[in-house]
Amino acid sequence: MEVWNTTAIAQWRQNHPGQRLMLGDADLARADLVGANLARANLAGADLRDADLRDADLARADLVGANLARANLRDANLRDANLARANLAGANLARADLGDLQIWQFGPLGSRKSYLMVKIGPNLDEAMTGCFRGTLAEFEAEVEKTHGENRHGRQYRSVIALVRQWRTEDPSPQAR
Repeated sequence: MEVWNTTAIAQWRQNHPGQRLMLGDADLARADLVGANLARANLAGADLRDADLRDADLARADLVGANLARANLRDANLRDANLARANLAGANLARADLGDLQIWQFGPLGSRKSYLMVKIGPNLDEAMTGCFRGTLAEFEAEVEKTHGENRHGRQYRSVIALVRQWRTEDPSPQAR
């Protein structure tokens, strides 16, 4: 089993110039990847729980379905990364460059006291909580069906309205 860290990735890049790093489904939980060059890397389905990715370059990386729970992404470059279905629960995104992507996390909410994560950006409209994954509109329909006018339904609808208001008032992160 190969151990991946910042040094190993730099060595791989040096030995394979211009090639795409393929780490899809890799076990990188708790990996030290501070400052790693993971630009354009395939990390789809990778386990990056509790990984230290401070200052890492993840621009244009494929992170579809990756588990980034509690990962430290402080100051990381995530510009144009594909974060569809990625688990970012508890991740530190302080000062991360998200490009045109906006990520909000609310919670605990609802009958399960789960966190709701909403990711909106170019080619991405996703709401995730518990076992639900879908668009914000699909989530709204599911809330209506499941909770109707009960307090959980009102709570979720308030959050949905807030996300839509923020999106309308400030559609681009650069305007902040």
